[in-house]
Amino acid sequence: MSVSMPPKLRHFGSVLAVCASLSGCVSAPSSSPILAGHALQPPVDAKALGLRNLISFDVYAQGSNVHAVMAAESADRKKPYIAYLRSLDGGLHWNAPIEIAHHLPAALESRIGNDLQIAASGDRLLVAWQLSGDLPGMGPLATLYSLDGGKQWQTGSPPGASDIDQSHADLAADAQGRFHLVWLD
Repeated sequence: MSVSMPPKLRHFGSVLAVCASLSGCVSAPSSSPILAGHALQPPVDAKALGLRNLISFDVYAQGSNVHAVMAAESADRKKPYIAYLRSLDGGLHWNAPIEIAHHLPAALESRIGNDLQIAASGDRLLVAWQLSGDLPGMGPLATLYSLDGGKQWQTGSPPGASDIDQSHADLAADAQGRFHLVWLD
């Protein structure tokens, strides 16, 4: 007998699988009674990619499509591994991570609590994160966008007129496909 998992629980479970795989907490499919009948495989093989700790992540659900962006410490501590992941079935299965860190023009300042952000409207995706500035913990936001569902990425325009401090961003897409980015100055 197959049990239907509520979408919000499935999204939450998939977020846990991403986070657990990057923190070394998962080595086998989930045996949680909440996820009974739905084995969640970690979507990122942290060991194979040489990743250490999870630095930052965000998840954006659009129907059964779940978009995720994550950053983790890599062997090169000055250049974190930043990747985009997508699930078409509510988080049960994920595509292989697509590395997008090569678009990073400066050191990443975004961390847990001041996380990377992702939003989607159809196949259009927008990612935002804080770069390191002149002062520790401060810096401008940078953006990347994709028009083809995350296969190819382009550097976006700086969202603000200032390069001083743009932290604790939040990003969403509305029903008309417009993206909205807010942050603290």
